[in-house]
Amino acid sequence: MNKYNIILFYKIEYDLDEFYYRRINNDKSIFKLGKVKDNKFYEWISYNKFKKTPEKLPELEEIKIPHKIVNAYLYGNNKNITNEVQEIKNNLYEMVNVGKKFRIYKYLISIRNDKKVIIFKKDKIKNFENNIIALYFFRDLNYLQYNIKIKTYLPKKIFITKYNNRFYVLLHISDNKYLYICYNGQCYKFISYTLITKFGVIDEMIYAIDNLNNFYDIDHVNFIHRFNIMTKNNINMSTKKLYELYKFKHIIHSNKNSFIKNFQNIDKVYLYEIEHTLYLDLDLDRHFNTYYPDKKSLFIVKKDGSKEILNKKKYMKLMKDYEDVVGIHKLKYKRIYNK
Repeated sequence: MNKYNIILFYKIEYDLDEFYYRRINNDKSIFKLGKVKDNKFYEWISYNKFKKTPEKLPELEEIKIPHKIVNAYLYGNNKNITNEVQEIKNNLYEMVNVGKKFRIYKYLISIRNDKKVIIFKKDKIKNFENNIIALYFFRDLNYLQYNIKIKTYLPKKIFITKYNNRFYVLLHISDNKYLYICYNGQCYKFISYTLITKFGVIDEMIYAIDNLNNFYDIDHVNFIHRFNIMTKNNINMSTKKLYELYKFKHIIHSNKNSFIKNFQNIDKVYLYEIEHTLYLDLDLDRHFNTYYPDKKSLFIVKKDGSKEILNKKKYMKLMKDYEDVVGIHKLKYKRIYNK
């Protein structure tokens, strides 16, 4: 195979933000990538493919792309570059991860005809010697960095939801086995109680609901079982109400809580002087130390108007009781791909 110089021609335009920092204007900046042969420019199309019609050399700044990057992503004998990678730009869901030097993507999920799912990851070439090259690959050619195929699935069903421009994917693999792929690169398989029918986002929490109305807190690998004191006979309960069961405030204000141990006298919960909602966490000890470092900041107001500070011991007891009431069960799961 003939060797060509692969050149990135560029002109970067900057704007000043409100703090007078220079920010790159992507709309005005120009990038042109291609091979130079006989003083002519042939624009790059895809791996080992260039436009047949030559152009004059662009009158822009230029930088030569290092050989290892050329071979990995643009031109050479990289056998990992497949048709799936070539076509993936128009059919992808990107999982966001923040790198040390610039923002990168850890996985790339290709979904074909709503049936076939291919998971790619980056190869070992992660650091670009030049910031301009890094900028270009992130801005226009980011998808090409995913040239290592991890796994191909033919799931029974594909769930996709989006929140804050981030994608979350849930694959029904077989029986009650599911694969969850989070924007931050965490992927894990878990076993549901029964068939999942809904998958989405509510109040920043990723959730799923099965056909028996079990409510799954996917991010925390928990779920609320339908057969318990608070959700008994509520097979048609709405997503919002199921979610409210996951919040301590709902239990406190419920008319049904009079018979629940440690709940019957509570009116409200406060953090400092602001009404507060307590959330469940897998690690209650860590949660308390993180969010309530001021030991006197968290307190309850009883129905008789009296106040009681929730120290760690009382907080742990209250939340454990709540966990038992709502019926929290930890899912069987296995974390994968998180490397």
